[in-house]
Amino acid sequence: MRYAIFSEIYGNRQAWNAIVDDFTSLGVDMPICLGDVSGHGAGTAEILEDLRSRTGNIVLGDCDAALVGLLGEAHPDEGTNHCIRWTREHLHQGALSYLAERPLALETGGILFVHGECVEPGRYRGIGSESAARENLEATTHRVTFLGHAREPGIYRQQANGVIDSLPAENRELSSDCRYLVNVGSVGEPATVEDPAACYVIYDNETQELTFRRVAFDVAAYRADILDAGLFLRPWCTDGDQRDTTGTPLAESLSPEHREEGAVVALASVETVVEPLFQPSVNPPARRSRGVLAWMALVSVVVLAAGVGVFVFKEIRERQEVQFPLGGSETASAGRAVPQSDPEGNLQPLVLPQTGIEVAKQPVESGDLPDLDSEPVIDGPGRSPEGVAENDPSDTPVPPASELTDEPKSTDLPEPAGESEPEDSLEQGVAETALPEGKAPIPPEPADVASLRPPTRSLIYYAPFDEDSTEFRIRDLSGGERDLDATSGSPGILGRIGMACRLVEENGSEAMRSPVKPLSEVEDVTIAFWLKRPDTALQTPPESGAPAGIKKLTDATLLSFDSVGEVRVVNDRIEAVVGEGAPATLGFPQDLLWHHILVERVNGETSIWLDHRVQSKVVPSVAGPSAAEEAAVQVGSKNADFCIDEAAIWARGFTAEERCVLYRLGRFDTPIMAPPSSIAYWGFDKSKLGKGVFGDYIGTRPLG
Repeated sequence: MRYAIFSEIYGNRQAWNAIVDDFTSLGVDMPICLGDVSGHGAGTAEILEDLRSRTGNIVLGDCDAALVGLLGEAHPDEGTNHCIRWTREHLHQGALSYLAERPLALETGGILFVHGECVEPGRYRGIGSESAARENLEATTHRVTFLGHAREPGIYRQQANGVIDSLPAENRELSSDCRYLVNVGSVGEPATVEDPAACYVIYDNETQELTFRRVAFDVAAYRADILDAGLFLRPWCTDGDQRDTTGTPLAESLSPEHREEGAVVALASVETVVEPLFQPSVNPPARRSRGVLAWMALVSVVVLAAGVGVFVFKEIRERQEVQFPLGGSETASAGRAVPQSDPEGNLQPLVLPQTGIEVAKQPVESGDLPDLDSEPVIDGPGRSPEGVAENDPSDTPVPPASELTDEPKSTDLPEPAGESEPEDSLEQGVAETALPEGKAPIPPEPADVASLRPPTRSLIYYAPFDEDSTEFRIRDLSGGERDLDATSGSPGILGRIGMACRLVEENGSEAMRSPVKPLSEVEDVTIAFWLKRPDTALQTPPESGAPAGIKKLTDATLLSFDSVGEVRVVNDRIEAVVGEGAPATLGFPQDLLWHHILVERVNGETSIWLDHRVQSKVVPSVAGPSAAEEAAVQVGSKNADFCIDEAAIWARGFTAEERCVLYRLGRFDTPIMAPPSSIAYWGFDKSKLGKGVFGDYIGTRPLG
């Protein structure tokens, strides 16, 4: 993983754009900001918006803390305080709240990212001597620490014998038997007047290569921005005869020691992100008259109501036209989108979920009508209780394909010319046409649920993805110690159960991989997770009045387990390869809902289940998964773009009843297993103990 690590942007828009162009051209994997997005420049709003679109890994700097009110006007000169007040007035409430929630430190894999110091990050004292470097190295166990809070980049190194020395800012390979404090320099406040440039570093945690970058930027344009905003010119950007004038008050120290106890936080634990203890509310930049706000709210409500009315009227009219055309015959089923032309082939119709009771669209003979009061027939212990598209390789008779699909049966269409489709293609077509629309119904609880194996039995990997957006590690709660390196992911989004993680194509997402850990031989295996298209998949209609489209998922790995199997997206379809042989494939719904994917390989046969009601064609494997001494888990791959939640892998197969229980857990917002150290957990599943009583999944504390 190659990190671009920078600090002290100070609202310098020109310097920020220069380093963005530089590290983008060099192909870094993850930007890390060590704080002080705001400062003496006039471009904080634009910089913060661009920075947030590129990374969520941002540390709280002292200027940022003063901006949002955590430190007050702690700077000794009026010039800096004036810049802070000006910036606060020109930032909206959302940006101020976002900065106020930034942590004081970030860590991942033996690397610490902090703004000014490790001892008490909230004091922002900086490290300017070897004695201060020793004190900070003793405060943490990280091998490499990156800091900002200074204009001049440099390195403090602690050798294996304990000797600490200062090294110049030169490109080097970090030694594995030394510890380092690396100051990345300043982006927006150049160290020299003669050669102003934006400084930052690039660090490769695999090769241990550290590169110091200096990038020139347009100083004249920055000076013009400052003058247009009425702010103070900094000494490094003034002409020679202006450097000693009274209009440039701040010359050296940018950040004295802050004494406010509310902002002082010690790094008591580096296992998690350190958050500020004091999070006061931030005053909005401007006030509006309550009367004006009331009128604006009233107008908004009227406009919104009118818009909803027009939309509902058009929707009803369109459905009537689709269901009852001029000829009087029904040509389209309710809830199904009419195909639209798409010359590029990457937009697909957005399907509106059906809200009513699904009725059978396949005409049947009166003698074939089932007994509505009877239980569904289950073809063996491993078959689904749902009447869904399922390819049964056994000799048990199965209903015709036409009875497994909700498409209307047509006898008027001629047979296509040429060769007929092979039998295998026809079987695969069953799963293609049977993809239901909208949210799947919740199946009833199996009658013998108490006798079933618990979902934690033979669980070898489980990631609930409940980490905050500032964390770099996705934890494996199964005990297999396969935590994912999430620096290329975006955790902290709203998921199917709690939080989830997104891989973002626009950010050049990479694979999130775990360490390689021992693995015993696996015969049968089950892989399950919740999957969703990102909200950005909703596309603008190509023509006015046309329905919105859904962008295809990018071809990428979804979840893989070395030497065991891989689940991936290929041409907007789910593919699963477990063992060796042809992949099992299944289409993925064209909507923005969460869908449950379950891949199972049992007795040498692999198939995919979608939402516990649709099964792909069962594919035999040539040979089972090979025995491996070690294996790692991987989520995502290059330029992946999807949302994932509740990923789990079992070294066993599931019965139909166990698949049902697993799916119901997700639909009732219940994780597969509770987080460690929990003493009680309520899933609020009313069917467990009866109406109005919620069972405790861990202890004996039901809620009434």
